[in-house]
Amino acid sequence: TGFPPCAFRFSGLPARPVAEPPPSLPAREPEPELPIQELSDTVLYEFLLAEIAAQRGNVGLAAQAYADLAKRTRDPRIARRATEIAVFARMGNAAIESARVWHETEPKSQRPLQALSGLLVSAGRFDEALPYTRKLLAAAGRGTGEGFMQLNRTLASAKDKSAALVMVQRLTQEYPQLPQARYALAQAAANADQRELALEEIRRAQELKPDWDAAVLLEAQLLQPGSSSGTAALERLSRYLQRYPNSREVRLAYARVLVADRRYAEARSEFQKLLADFSANTEVIYAVALLSLQLS
Repeated sequence: TGFPPCAFRFSGLPARPVAEPPPSLPAREPEPELPIQELSDTVLYEFLLAEIAAQRGNVGLAAQAYADLAKRTRDPRIARRATEIAVFARMGNAAIESARVWHETEPKSQRPLQALSGLLVSAGRFDEALPYTRKLLAAAGRGTGEGFMQLNRTLASAKDKSAALVMVQRLTQEYPQLPQARYALAQAAANADQRELALEEIRRAQELKPDWDAAVLLEAQLLQPGSSSGTAALERLSRYLQRYPNSREVRLAYARVLVADRRYAEARSEFQKLLADFSANTEVIYAVALLSLQLS
């Protein structure tokens, strides 16, 4: 007989998923086809070993036992739990191998695909991650943009920034008109100290989506180190605010750069404009008071 679903509730660790699916994916996915197999003495022993080890705090042994059990049974429920426990135990290779089994046994689900892609990216195994990430982005449909933004956040902690940039470049080639793809490429280039490429790509993102606050904020951030003062960044933020005067985050960034550039009167004026929308924001109130004191 197949294992009952309740058999895999792992009481020794927090019951949390490895990764949530992108917002564009349906809340419910097709139920996986579960293998029909006998509950042999060997399987039962490994299952009890994993459970008892976890409840006694030996998550390393539990993760290894569940990983072995996932390979033996090829059951997606066990593979998912094996992945979760290995992540909890910070056993990267075991987590990747378990996620691979999970994906292979539940190929129509996005959750194992997302887990496997994310784990490979986090481990810096970009060549291996590429086909899975490509498949994940393609399956996201209208959520592909958010998929790129999520990838961008994952890559922020990558050790090999140059290799991460190459991966994003290869993915972006398939989505040349997607602003989030250009943003992700700009961020990856910035992380790899490729400032000119980063500026080129973030400006292309803005051509595709002119009213995107996040893009102009990244451009301003890239412009600041290139000048002894914040002149270039200030000019860019000012032009954007002339076109989109209700952009609160950009106005806040503009006011902060003015302060950094010691243009206190102008900075106070911008913070005062923000008070209408942020009347209860202590940072804005404090900034106005401090600048007023500075100018008195």
